[in-house]
Order: sequence, then C-alpha cells, then structure tokens
Amino acid sequence: MRNLEAHPQNIDGKLYCTEEGFDNGCIGCGICYGQLPQVFAEDDEAYAYVFKIPNDDELELVKEVIQDCPVGSIILED
Repeated sequence: MRNLEAHPQNIDGKLYCTEEGFDNGCIGCGICYGQLPQVFAEDDEAYAYVFKIPNDDELELVKEVIQDCPVGSIILED
C-alpha cells in the first residue's frame, strides 16, 4: 500500500519523498536532487521525488542524503 504522504511521482518502493503540505513534507530545498540526481528528481514546483530505485552503491549515498534533509521528507522503509 502506498503511503498517503508520498509524492505522487515517486516510483513504487521502500524509498520515497513525502509530498509538500504534510508535517514532514518536502520544502523544495534541493539537497537530495542536488546531491544525488541519479535517484532523486524535482517536479515542476521544485519538490523532490524518487524516480529510480538506488543500486547498492547509491543506497549508501541515499542514507547520507536522508540525514541532510532539513525536514525529514526522505523515507526509507525497512
């Protein structure tokens, strides 16, 4: 089941960005898609979403970007 707070353009998977308007919603700061554009992208309003499932090497970078997100809008489920 898809998380209701997930940005609608996220691909299906355990990694997603939350949609703006929620408590931990993306604020469009650009950190994730700026640091890891091979996994994250921005929509027309500059909010982030996940467009590709990260490979093992990218997953380690994703975990770093999660820590850098100022509002906690990048979610990696177990």
